[in-house]
Amino acid sequence: MKIIIKRLIKLQFPIILVALFYIYFKNLTVDIYGGDVGDLVTAAYVAGVAHPPGYPLFTLLGFIATHIPFSLPIVTKVAMISLFSAIGSLIIFRKIIAEFVRDTFIQIVAVLILAFSYLFWIYTEIPEVFALNLLLSLCIVYGSIKFYKTGSIRFLYITAFIFGLGFANHHTIALLSPLPIVICTSKYKVLRKFKKRLLLIPMFFLLGTLPYLYVPLAASRNSILNWDDARNLPNFINLILRSDYGTFSAGNFPKAVFDGKILILKQYLITVISSISFPAFCISLIGAIVGFKKHRVITIGMLVVILISGPIFIFYSGFPIYDTFILGTAERFYLISSVLVLFFFPIGLFGIKTFFSSVFSKKLYATLLVSIFIIIPLLLFKANYLKTDLSLTHLGDNLAKDYFRNLPKNSVLIVEGDTKSFNAWYVHHVLGFRPDIELVQLGNIALTNKYFNSVVEKNKNKPNVNDFDKFTDAIKEISKTRNVYSTSPITLNKKEYVWVPSGLSVRLVNAIDKPTKDVFKSQVIKDFENIKIPERANLSLPERNLILSDIPTYYAEAFSRIGDYYFNNYADFVASYYYYKYSTVIDPQYSKGYVGKSRVENQLNKCNEAENDIKQAITYLPTEKTYYFFWYLTAVECFKEPARTKKIAKFYEELFHRNITDDLKKELKK
Repeated sequence: MKIIIKRLIKLQFPIILVALFYIYFKNLTVDIYGGDVGDLVTAAYVAGVAHPPGYPLFTLLGFIATHIPFSLPIVTKVAMISLFSAIGSLIIFRKIIAEFVRDTFIQIVAVLILAFSYLFWIYTEIPEVFALNLLLSLCIVYGSIKFYKTGSIRFLYITAFIFGLGFANHHTIALLSPLPIVICTSKYKVLRKFKKRLLLIPMFFLLGTLPYLYVPLAASRNSILNWDDARNLPNFINLILRSDYGTFSAGNFPKAVFDGKILILKQYLITVISSISFPAFCISLIGAIVGFKKHRVITIGMLVVILISGPIFIFYSGFPIYDTFILGTAERFYLISSVLVLFFFPIGLFGIKTFFSSVFSKKLYATLLVSIFIIIPLLLFKANYLKTDLSLTHLGDNLAKDYFRNLPKNSVLIVEGDTKSFNAWYVHHVLGFRPDIELVQLGNIALTNKYFNSVVEKNKNKPNVNDFDKFTDAIKEISKTRNVYSTSPITLNKKEYVWVPSGLSVRLVNAIDKPTKDVFKSQVIKDFENIKIPERANLSLPERNLILSDIPTYYAEAFSRIGDYYFNNYADFVASYYYYKYSTVIDPQYSKGYVGKSRVENQLNKCNEAENDIKQAITYLPTEKTYYFFWYLTAVECFKEPARTKKIAKFYEELFHRNITDDLKKELKK
């Protein structure tokens, strides 16, 4: 009987892993989701090059996954990389904490908290690089700890190799480097004994980076998706260094000011604590104190990594938190530090158990007290199960299809922006939706279109014409024989062309062919046939994850654009107000809808309503200066109150350290 019990105890962790695999697999996305997912999945499927820095390890694994003959959606096949990475992370995480805490129950509680924490779980369900990045990060932590405990150089070789693999997956793996540096510094005398063998460490790192050889090979075969065309060394270096986004920059966006960065740090802390739960965070703090006393070198190294990969990186990157998409973009970078915080949880919980074992007359009481903490992963499971069930969502696929759905046959569609572009790439090139449409990326970057390139080639020898002008010249040339649409208006040099709202997109027309109001009205109705508008208030629980929840914004944008057209071209304030208002119904956080309403109310001398709406817009996007201009003009033109005008001007100056009248004049000149 004792033998059977021992075997069952040994099998409990494998059984838990099998159960977790089933839960994760059941919740895997069947939808292209949003953000970078469409780019990564499309690159994997067509054996192309993803956006900088290329993510060759993930792309190679994705290519293999997409061509395994299982009856799963392509996006789900690539998401299996994240699933297996998550299971691997749980295995390595347990091995790490087992080096410090031998209590099996405490180990399993810690593993389950990680398994059901929101950030870990959501990135298990989507085909992104971050679950794989976490697995490699935990392997580096484990290898570093094993070297510290054993002094065996083979663990440094393994750690260096995994660092190379991590570099070929995501550059944030470099944020783990303080841990092995701290450990190697403390083991300086041991390292001296290895002498020439230390030279093998950089060799193992370079061996790990070999997946990067995939990039020039994929680029040379002229794949449909080919970021930076890295066939030559300069382009290859630009790709790796992310020159398009700005090397050592988190993205190509305006950086937040100091006060904004403090808010970002606050958001980071709230997200991390809510992801692992407040009790787990508090016990982890206790664990850090206990760890500092008992395992000082490891604790210092881990705390440095947590600070650098978490608060310091987040503060440095300066994500401008002005909408849910940016919040969703930022939260993926919280994953590593949130998991490493949990490293201290079992140490803290074991410390609590040890303390109460000395207080209570029987050790059983301390064991019973600690057993209460199993409720933490159970509550996390209850809170996050439905939120992470992406098998129920089709929001990302539907958005992309809605851009194509009602376009005339053989049209040209120009796409821009991450979710709009990447989702369109996926449904068009992977799912084969609307193959008659020529899909072109704004600026003619990354995505290859032979038809469009042939038109661009005609203008290549024109003097003093930059690449973007060649692009817009090609658009105008094509519009003579084909319908040209774009997901957003593109600035053109010549005024004889205008963009007219058409469904979720805009259509390029000659200025003399602008539609009459009646024609435009009937066309708007036709353009939205077969399109179901998702309203943010009606999104299901899994659709309310940050990046997915931002998708209604694109529909709200389209309706606001229709309102603009009625306002600017027909001075039809009733129709424009209707579309502005509906855009705020679709997405109550869409600031431009409130701006549009305010403009109409200003025209109708509804001053209080105009001011309330523009202030509402500022609430949702407080960094947008033009909104303050509209607020200022409402005071000048509608209220006609000098005192109110001065108050707004003073508020603007305090906020932006600029004179509002000077900035307004510059804006009007544009």
